[in-house]
Amino acid sequence: LPAISFGGITSAATISYDGRFPMVDDATAFTLSDGLSKVWNNHLFKVGVHLEHILYNQYHQAGGNSFPGSFAFGTDANNPLDSGYAYANAILGFYNTYNERTNRVDYAPITRIAEWYAQDTWKVSRHLTADIGFRFTWALPQTPNNTHAGNFVPSTFDPAQAPVLFRPVVQNGQKVTINPITGATVLPVYSGLIVPGTGNPLNGIVTPTTSGFPSSMVFSNGVLVGPRLGLAWDPFGNGKMAVRVGGGIYYNPRTDAGTLGNLFFNPPAIYDPTQYYGNVATAANGTGLLSPSAFSRDIDPHAKTVTSYQVNFSIQRQIGWGTVLDVAYVGSFGRHLSEVVQLNTVPFGAEFLPQNQNPQTNTPLNDNFFRPYPGYGNIPQQIYEGNSSYHSLQVSANRRFAKNLEFGVAYTHSKAMNYAEGDSTATPTGTTNTVPKYLDRVFRSYGIASYDRPNILTFHFLWDVPKLSKLLPNPVVRAVADGWQIADITSFISGKPLPITMTTSPSTNFTGGGDAAVPLIVGNPIIPKDQRTFDQYFNVAAFAKPVPIVPSTCTASGCPPITFLNIGNSPRMPIRGPGTNNWNLSVFKNFSIRERMRFQFRAEAYNAFNHTQFDGVDNTVTFNATGQQTRGFSGQLNSSRDPRIMQLALRLSF
Repeated sequence: LPAISFGGITSAATISYDGRFPMVDDATAFTLSDGLSKVWNNHLFKVGVHLEHILYNQYHQAGGNSFPGSFAFGTDANNPLDSGYAYANAILGFYNTYNERTNRVDYAPITRIAEWYAQDTWKVSRHLTADIGFRFTWALPQTPNNTHAGNFVPSTFDPAQAPVLFRPVVQNGQKVTINPITGATVLPVYSGLIVPGTGNPLNGIVTPTTSGFPSSMVFSNGVLVGPRLGLAWDPFGNGKMAVRVGGGIYYNPRTDAGTLGNLFFNPPAIYDPTQYYGNVATAANGTGLLSPSAFSRDIDPHAKTVTSYQVNFSIQRQIGWGTVLDVAYVGSFGRHLSEVVQLNTVPFGAEFLPQNQNPQTNTPLNDNFFRPYPGYGNIPQQIYEGNSSYHSLQVSANRRFAKNLEFGVAYTHSKAMNYAEGDSTATPTGTTNTVPKYLDRVFRSYGIASYDRPNILTFHFLWDVPKLSKLLPNPVVRAVADGWQIADITSFISGKPLPITMTTSPSTNFTGGGDAAVPLIVGNPIIPKDQRTFDQYFNVAAFAKPVPIVPSTCTASGCPPITFLNIGNSPRMPIRGPGTNNWNLSVFKNFSIRERMRFQFRAEAYNAFNHTQFDGVDNTVTFNATGQQTRGFSGQLNSSRDPRIMQLALRLSF
C-alpha cells in the first residue's frame, strides 16, 4: 500500500512507513590487534598494531516514507478536482499530491582504522622513569560500499548550470505562475519548482565515481603522528613524594556511521518528484516535478581528523596518617572538532531586497529563488574546524583504610569552552553543533561549554563501627551489634550552563536572512543566590528583543549594515541552572557464617535526606510586537532530580 494522509481532518487515518521498512540492519567488523614487548636493561619496549574494517548496512533505505508512493488527499481550493472533503477525495481518487522516491539504496558506510605504535618505558634512575612513545594513525575517511551517494563540493558548482524555477508574477492585473523561459502559464502550485529540462542535476555534486575525487569523496589526511611523553620523578628518593608530567597528541579516526551514511540520501542517489492534482488511476504513469533538492548531510572534502592535545602536571605527597595529597593541573584541547555550517543560507537582508519580493503578496519569495547555490535547498555541511579547551585544578586527599576508617575528598575547579557540541548525528540537550555562516564565529559561538562545571566537591568515607562485643562480650551482642559499616558519598556540583531560546509572537523577521538572531543583553541575567526564587531563578528582564531591519530601508543594491542591535549579543550559554548537593548513604551489616562464607545486609539511600534538587529552568523568552516579554513561565524552575530512593539488598559471599 502507498502512504496516505488526509489533510484538514482532525485525527485522520494515515498509512505511513519508516524509510527503512522492512528493517534489515547488520554490521560486519573485522579486527586485528597485536603487540610485542621486549625488556632490555632499563628499558621496556613495546610495539603494536590495530586494524579494523567495519561495514554497517541498512538495506533498501529511501530516506523517507514515500518509497511505495505517497498520496495526500487534502483539500485545496486551487485543485480543480477537489470535492471539499479529504475522505471524499480519496473515494473519488482525486489527490492533491502524489510523490514517490526514485530509488531505494543500501545505506552502507565502511569505517577503516589503521594504527600502530612504538613505546619505551625507560627507568632513567632510581628516582626517574620516562615513558616515550609515538602512535601513528593512517587517517582513512569513511567510504561507501556502493556508488549510491552524493556530496556537494562548492568549488565544483557552476552558477551558469543552475536550473530555472517556475515564478509567480502579475500579468495584466492577474496573479499567475509562469515558466520564465517560455512565458507559459502553469498551475500556481508549481511556483518554486524546477522547470523540467533546465540546469544540470549534478551541478556541484561529486559521487564515488567522480574523476579527481577518491571513492570516499573526502580526501585522506595521510599518516598522522601522535607523540606521547610521561615522566614520574621521586625528588627526595624516599617514596613519599612524586612529581608526574604527561602529555600527548591523540587522533580520533573513528567517525559516526551516520557521517557518511546520510550521503546515501542525497542526489543523485534519490530524488522525490511530486505530481499535483491528479487521479489515482493514472498516478503510476505520471511524471512529477522536482523542487530544489535539500541535502541530508554534506562533508567538507578536505575535512581534518579530530585531534585532542592533553597535558597534565601533578604532585603527590604523603602527609601522614596514611593520607596522600594530590594536586594537579589537567588540560585538554580539542582541535578540528565536528561542526555544521548551513552553506545555502541566504545573506543578511536578502529577503528584504526589492528584486526578491513576491509581486503577488508583497512578501519575500521563497529562499530557493535567491540562495547562494541556486537549484538546491539546505546544505548542512559537516566541517572540522571547531576548537575546545578545558583547564582544571584538581586537588584530592585520600586516607587508606586503617583503624576502621577510610575517607577521601576531591575538589575540581575548571573551565570548559568551545564553539559547538555533538557529533554528526546527535547533540546534547539544549546545545547545537551548528555554527554561523556569515557572522564571526568567535563573536557568536565561542563560549562556555554545556558540560562546564566550575566547581565540583565530593567526599566519601567508609567506617567500620567498633564492635560492641568488646565491651559486652556475649553471643547476642555479637550477632546484633557487631559487623556494622556506614558509608557515604556526598557531592556538590555547579549547575549546568543553559542557553536562552527566543521566540516572537507574532513572528518577526529580524534580519531578512543570514544567521539567526539571539536576544539582546541589557542587564545582568544572574540573580544573587539569596534572591533567587522558584518563580524567578534568573533575571528575565536582562534580555530584550533585537531591533528588526526595516525592509523599506533596503534597495536593490542592499540593506543597511547589520549591527548587534539587529542580531542580538547574548552569549551561547548566558545563565546556569541549579547545582547539585546530594548525599548517598549506605549501611551494611555483615554476618560471618563460617570461615569462607559471609552474609551481608545492605540498606542504601540515594538523596538520603530527600532534599529537593531542582535541575530544570524555563529558559525561553517570548516577545510581542512591542518588545514586551510575555511568557509567564520564563525563569521558573520546572523540573527536579530524583527524590530519595531506597534500596535493600542481601548478599552472600563464599
